[in-house]
Amino acid sequence: LFQPPEKCYRRDEEIEVSSGKKMLFTRFFYKQRDCQGDPYMIFYGNYGNSYDSPFQRYTYLTDGINVLCGVECKDPSTQEFKSYREHEKCVNEHIEIGNTCKGEICATREVGYIRFYYSERNCHGTPYFFWTGISDPFGVHYRALTDGYIWINKLKTCGYQTRIPILSYRERGRCVNYPTENYLWYMCSGDICAYNIIDLTKNSPITRNVKIKHFGVGYAVKGYASLCKQMDADLVRVPLVAWGAIERRPPIGGIHYYYWQPLDKIIREYQNNGFRVQLIVKCANRWACRSFATGSERFRLSSPPKARYWDDYYYFIYNLVERYDGDGKDDMLGLKMPVLEYEIESEAHNTEFFWDGTVEEYGQLLGFAHMAAKKANPNAKIILSGINFGDYGKKIQQFFESYENVSFEDIVKLIKKYPPNIRKKIWFIIKSLKYGNYYDIIDLHFNRGYEEIPSQIKLIKIILDAYSIHNKSILAGDVCSCPWVKKIPKDPEGKRRFRIEQASLSSKKLTISAAHDVESFVLESIRDFPPVYEHALEESFRFAGIFDNEKKPRPVFYAYKQTIKKIKGATKVECWEEEGVYVYRFYFSNKLPIYVVWSETGRKKVKLSVSSEKVRIEKLALSENVDYKIVEANNDGTIIVEIDDKPLFIVEIEGLF
Repeated sequence: LFQPPEKCYRRDEEIEVSSGKKMLFTRFFYKQRDCQGDPYMIFYGNYGNSYDSPFQRYTYLTDGINVLCGVECKDPSTQEFKSYREHEKCVNEHIEIGNTCKGEICATREVGYIRFYYSERNCHGTPYFFWTGISDPFGVHYRALTDGYIWINKLKTCGYQTRIPILSYRERGRCVNYPTENYLWYMCSGDICAYNIIDLTKNSPITRNVKIKHFGVGYAVKGYASLCKQMDADLVRVPLVAWGAIERRPPIGGIHYYYWQPLDKIIREYQNNGFRVQLIVKCANRWACRSFATGSERFRLSSPPKARYWDDYYYFIYNLVERYDGDGKDDMLGLKMPVLEYEIESEAHNTEFFWDGTVEEYGQLLGFAHMAAKKANPNAKIILSGINFGDYGKKIQQFFESYENVSFEDIVKLIKKYPPNIRKKIWFIIKSLKYGNYYDIIDLHFNRGYEEIPSQIKLIKIILDAYSIHNKSILAGDVCSCPWVKKIPKDPEGKRRFRIEQASLSSKKLTISAAHDVESFVLESIRDFPPVYEHALEESFRFAGIFDNEKKPRPVFYAYKQTIKKIKGATKVECWEEEGVYVYRFYFSNKLPIYVVWSETGRKKVKLSVSSEKVRIEKLALSENVDYKIVEANNDGTIIVEIDDKPLFIVEIEGLF
C-alpha cells in the first residue's frame, strides 16, 4: 500500500500477526544516500496510489534520522531536513515539509511493519480505508485501500498520525458503502510494505467455455489495414454503409444504379490483409427516407423509408449482400472471402443521434433487411443494432451485485425508476431484442468500465430468456480502448500516462469479454476521431486511436497484440473475481494454461496452482520490448506472484508435475 520504488532491495518473509494467521511482508533494505552521504527516505503524499502510479506525488524527503520507528519520531509538520536531490542535482538547504521533491526515493533501514486487522467492509466484502481528497486526471477518486484498522508494531511512535473518517469512495466506478465510524491511522515512513497472500489454490473457480474466435479493430480506415494486421487482428467493421451514399438517385424504370467503388476499395484493402469484414448499414438516403440530416451528420442519422420506397430498401439490402457474399453471382471483382455479417443501424436506441424513428419502425426495417439478406444468401447473418447502455451500465452493474437471481420482472421494476429519457432508451433496447426472428447476432458496445461487462451480458440473457429467444451469439462490436472521461490530460506526462491506462484497460476488457461468452471482440478505434460529433467534442472516445496521427503505434497496440496472442485458441477459462482481484486461467487444446491477473485494490500477493515446473511471467507490453522473467514453481506446484492494476500474464512452460 505504501510502496517504495523498485530500486530498493527487498526480502519477502511471513510474519504471524494474530491467532496463528500469517501474512506476507516485504522488508526493504536501502543503500541509497543523499548528497551529504546520509541515508534518506520518502514520505508519501498521495497514499492511495502505488509508487509507480502516474498520479503519485513524492513529497516529504527526510535524512533518515528522526522519523524512524524505534526512536522518538517528531511531528513531520515541524521536521526539517538536510538535503535532497531534485532532477539529479544536489540541494543543500533546510526545507520545511510540504515542499515537493521529485528525486530518487529510498528509505533508510529496516524498522517495524504494518499490521492489518479486518474491520468494516465495503459493499463487495472488501476491507477498506479512504484517504480523502485524491483524484486523478480521469476524474477517478483514488483511495488508500487497507484492511480496516492499521497498527504499527513498536507502539504508536511512528511518523504521522491523524484522525481520518472512513468515507465512501468509487474505485474506478466501484460501489462502496457509507460507514460512520472514524479510525486512527498510524503510519511509519513507508519502509515496510505488508501484503495479504490471497491463496486461490484453495478457492473453487467459476468455469466457463470460451467462445471467442475473432479479434477485431474498428472502424475501417483507408491505409491502415497492413498496420492493423500486425496486431494479429482478423476482423474489421466498416461503418456508415449508407443507402444514400451507394444509391444516390431513385431507380429509373425499375432499374437501380449503385455506386459501389468506395466500399469495394475499403473491403479489398482489408481482405488483402486477411481481415473478415462486417458492414454496418445505415438507412440514410436523401431521396428515399422520411428525414435526412445535413453536413457531417448526413449519413449518421437514419430514418425509416418513405412509404413508397420500402421495396427499394429491400432491393438495396439484397444487392448489397449479393455483391459481397462470394457465391459467384454478381460478386465484387477480387473478392477474397464472403462478407456475410450485416448490422442494421448502430445504436438505434439513441434516437437523437442515430435513428429518427420508433422501435416499431426499427423492427419493420430489421424485418425487411433480414428477408432481403436471406433471399440473397441463406448464410447471411443479421446483427441487431448495437446496444450501448452508456452511463447507466454502472447502475446495471450495481443492481446485479446487490441482488441474486434477478428476473425479468426485477429488471422492469428497475427501469421504471430511471429518468424518462433513459427509460425510453432502455425500453427501446428491450423491445428491439424481441425481434429475435430477424437477427442472428447481438452487438454490445462496451464503452465504459470493464467491470460492467458481465452484468450487461447477464441482463441481455435474462431478456432473451423472457422472450424464449435462444442461440444468439454476442459480439462486442464497439469497445472503447481508453477511459471514458470528458477531458484528457494536456501535459506530456499526463498524456503518456493516459496512453498507459488505455493499454491496460483494453487488455482487461478483452480478457473479461473472453471469459463471459463474447464470440467476437472489436477494439476502437484505429485512429483518433475527427470532431464530427458536436455533442462529444470533449469526450475521450475521440482520442482512443490505436495509432497516432503519424500512424505510429501507441502502447495499446502492443498490449492488445499481446493479449490476443495469449487468449487466442482458448477453449475453457477458470475465473476468480474477489476482493478486487481478477484472475483468469485460460486452457487450450494444444498448449499449457495461461493466467491473466490483476488487482484493483492495490498491490497484492496471490498464490496460484500451476501444472509446469517453470512459468514465464510477462508484464503488460507497452512497446516492442516485453519485460518478463522465468520463475520456478514451488515443490507443491504453486507460485506466489505480486500483482497490481496492470494485467500480468503467467505462461506455464517446460514440463508437467
